[in-house]
Amino acid sequence: MARRGYRFLGPLDWVQPQSSSARQVSLPAPAPTLHPELDVPLPHRALTRCLFALIQVMYLAFYVAALFHLPQIDRITDSFFPGWGSSPSSPRS
Repeated sequence: MARRGYRFLGPLDWVQPQSSSARQVSLPAPAPTLHPELDVPLPHRALTRCLFALIQVMYLAFYVAALFHLPQIDRITDSFFPGWGSSPSSPRS
């Protein structure tokens, strides 16, 4: 019965390690800057700006959708608050 897996049948060549002066020294990654009070990493400035821009676009989309559905909103608000329409206030007679 054959075993599962592979067996390497090629020749092996031994390689001498390089001297320590020729070796590349990798520097450790810089530690992230932490918030002084919260001890959490500070986000990148570009990420913060992108999230803020997305929130503004979402707010604008909700505002435009509300303006588009203003008659339905008036109907709903009139059912809860009679006489409080979105029309400009005018003196009643």
